[in-house]
Amino acid sequence: MQFSTSHIFKKLGLILWAFATLILCFLVLLLSRHMLTEGRNPFKLAEEDSEEFKQQESSASRDVLTEKKEITLFFTSAAGIGLVPEKCMIESAETTVENCRSALLKMISGPDGQHSLPNIPSDTRVRGVYLKDDGELILDISSEIIFLQTVPRSIETETMMFFGIVNTMTHEALLGADSKKVTAVRFLFDGMAPQETFPLNFDLSYPLYPAPNWIMTES
Repeated sequence: MQFSTSHIFKKLGLILWAFATLILCFLVLLLSRHMLTEGRNPFKLAEEDSEEFKQQESSASRDVLTEKKEITLFFTSAAGIGLVPEKCMIESAETTVENCRSALLKMISGPDGQHSLPNIPSDTRVRGVYLKDDGELILDISSEIIFLQTVPRSIETETMMFFGIVNTMTHEALLGADSKKVTAVRFLFDGMAPQETFPLNFDLSYPLYPAPNWIMTES
């Protein structure tokens, strides 16, 4: 008698499970038919959901892998008499030279603060950035920097431009995992050494070293 009751309950459970499965299949068929009548592909919807999940997963992985680092850029003060520091974030690279390129691009974009002025024309292009074993950084930038200056050329404006770049490139925050430190910066324009026509008031025939005396401190 006990075996017979257990057997009956087992059969009843199987029947209920089969009935629930049939109802679920029926609902899926109804939903699919409704989507087809509306011109929608139910299989494509599943594929889109899967693709969206993959994209979100990939984006999350990139965010985890991409590290940021804080660096210091030096722009011209509003009065044009010195350099003012500005903090910003860049993607942390393995090498110092890659960090220098990122910092230079940030400088070309201009300052975010209201108390400083850009010291590089915004249309300037970076043609190449190279770091020698002796610590000399070579910046090859486009000739737009010569022709697109919107301020009068003077020893002050050229000093702010070049020492703003040099003080930024030699800052310790740009040191990469390769531990190569920038000690001086040499400038090239379109792959060539500076000509007599630019800069007018500055000698760039030799590399420039950082000049912290131009950096203004908060009083």
